Amino acid sequence: MTIKQLQHALSGEYVTSAYFTKQIKLLLLIFGLFLLYIGYGYLSQNQIKYANRLHKEVEDARNEEAVLHCRYEEYSRMSNVYEVLRQNGRNLKISTQPPVKL
Repeated sequence: MTIKQLQHALSGEYVTSAYFTKQIKLLLLIFGLFLLYIGYGYLSQNQIKYANRLHKEVEDARNEEAVLHCRYEEYSRMSNVYEVLRQNGRNLKISTQPPVKL
C-alpha cells in the first residue's frame, strides 16, 4: 500500500464516494445480520449451558433416588424391622403359622 493510498483511506474520502453511498443499505443489512448471528451464538451457547446443567441435576436426582431406594429396601426387610422393634423394647415374635384366609 502506497502512502497516497493510505492517505486516501485515512482521510475518509472513501466513505463519501459514490460507490459507498450507493451500497450503504446493503452494508447496514450485512452489519445487522452479522450482529444477529453473534447474538444468536451467545443465546445458543447459554441454552446449551442451561441444558447441560439440567441434565446434571437430573442425573444427580436419579442417583439420589437409587441410593434412597436401596436404603428403603434394606430398612424394610423383615429381619431389620424385627431387630429395630426388639431394640425398642417390643417383644414381638414372628408367627410360625401361615395366615388364615377369612
